Amino acid sequence: MIHFQKETQQFDLISENSQLSLGVLPSGHLATYYYGEKVGTVDLSYVVKEIKRASYMADTDCIKDFKLEQIPLVYPAYGNPDMRTPAVQLILADGTRITNLRYLDHRISEKQPIPGLPSCQHETAEMLTIRLVDQENNLRVSLLISVFPQHDVFTQNIQIENLGSTPITIDRCMSGSLDFLSDKYDLLTLGGAWGREAHQNRRRLVQGFQGVDSKRGASGHGQNPFIALLDQEVDENHGSIYSMNLVYSGNFLALADVDMHQNTRLQIGINPFEFSWKLDAKEIFHTPEVVMVEAQQGLNQLSARYHKFYTECLIPKKFAKKTRPILMNNWEATYFDFDKETILALAAEGKKLGMELFVLDDGWFGQRNDDTSSLGDWQPNVEKLGGTLEQLIAAINQIGMAFGLWIEPEMVSPNSRLYQKHPDWIIRVTNQEPQQVRHQYVLDLSRKEVQDYLITTLTNLLTENNISYIKWDMNRNITDSGSFYLYLRVYI
Repeated sequence: MIHFQKETQQFDLISENSQLSLGVLPSGHLATYYYGEKVGTVDLSYVVKEIKRASYMADTDCIKDFKLEQIPLVYPAYGNPDMRTPAVQLILADGTRITNLRYLDHRISEKQPIPGLPSCQHETAEMLTIRLVDQENNLRVSLLISVFPQHDVFTQNIQIENLGSTPITIDRCMSGSLDFLSDKYDLLTLGGAWGREAHQNRRRLVQGFQGVDSKRGASGHGQNPFIALLDQEVDENHGSIYSMNLVYSGNFLALADVDMHQNTRLQIGINPFEFSWKLDAKEIFHTPEVVMVEAQQGLNQLSARYHKFYTECLIPKKFAKKTRPILMNNWEATYFDFDKETILALAAEGKKLGMELFVLDDGWFGQRNDDTSSLGDWQPNVEKLGGTLEQLIAAINQIGMAFGLWIEPEMVSPNSRLYQKHPDWIIRVTNQEPQQVRHQYVLDLSRKEVQDYLITTLTNLLTENNISYIKWDMNRNITDSGSFYLYLRVYI
């Protein structure tokens, strides 16, 4: 699956039908030779050698006609002297922003999980780790590229290691970057809004910057962490596609940047907007994983490859191919206005119609009779439920249905016992009145006491009751980005 040709310094990652080939240049820079349908372990270095150089660009390393700005780089760093959009940008202790990454070594191993982040796994997957180093700045960047042979999928994540004794600030760190020596593509992103998700946005590439991002604290209906380049004749069953999907639900950036020589740089990763990460001495930063899928037979083949891959390599095996129960939810029938008798009557009717799982939606906790109160008070309202939650669940189970529950644990209502006791637990800017969205604030999960409260409360809720399904909602994005806790740590 992964081959290294020592004499040509070429890496070939090959699946059943797809291939990604990289090469180490004499300068130590890493270039993308090929990405597409499988062609085998042939020498592909001519791709870089035959690029016509533009005389007005800088000669890298003072080597005549070695124009880094025109070479399809695997993981471009800021400067030296590629002037296109970098994949990584750092601020070193002395204020230097230029990073000079060169090939150090590599190894081939089994696919490894990413510490603290979701990642794709399969027993047949193989991983290539390429280490790039900036010797002057005691910095190492590792590219962890995996091939999933039976799925025609490549994944990549990045590790940045501070080998020095002073902190480094990460300003930009994309998970994936691919350079194409053409701009004759359509750009495909997925957009929409509530109730009309994942609509195709397709347009011709133009010179300059284009793409999609989220600055909302999350991806969502209108911000899907997916981007693709399509041959202009692509339809459902014909044509070549090159795509990236980020396994990450926070702020992201997916871009296509076309330069003046009709080259296209495709990138996806954490959004650099409002992103800054202090990497202390000897620490390692891990990016989310990007999934790269190419297809030669149109959008239908691309979609089928993603679906099969995520079912078999990302979704936990316990659930991946398990038959889902037929679910009924009380929300549209009752909203907040329900009692035990209403719920049991709905469940009984649902059972007659073949329903297998009853989900009790918003309004079961605190004094939650409308959307203005009680988020954060995750204690069942025994008066409204006509007894304990355990008793209600037992009655639903007696009808012959499993039980599920609605929660929105990262949010809190101003009108709640939790907020009245801990008003400093929300995300907010310290000297400004925080904004409310849907009568709620976002809890500051950088605080250990907030984490402990939610973990303890929800663990007790789920272990003390026979709950087989959770409807985990998120009804607002993050505004007022700030932390009173971090403010106290830094300034007080």
